[in-house]
Amino acid sequence: MREHEIGTTPRLLVDFKDEDVQAYDPSTIQLKIREPDGTITTKTQADMTNPSVGTWAYAYTVDQTGVHTFRFIGYGPDYDIARVGFFKGTDAIGS
Repeated sequence: MREHEIGTTPRLLVDFKDEDVQAYDPSTIQLKIREPDGTITTKTQADMTNPSVGTWAYAYTVDQTGVHTFRFIGYGPDYDIARVGFFKGTDAIGS
């Protein structure tokens, strides 16, 4: 499991691909982040960057220790898709 210290800002990334394994940008994208205390934050594509077709990123500042879970959800145009990831927030790397 990846670890990130409190106060750092890792980029949460997703690559959307269609049924032909070609990169594409969904019509609408949401990112849901569940912090270790159970708080769920929702971000929209307006909060994200799109460095290339199909690739979306969000700079998230870690503010809690413990496991963080995130899910990017892409809606349309032909189907919906979700990608899930997680990391551990730490006081110091290796703690």
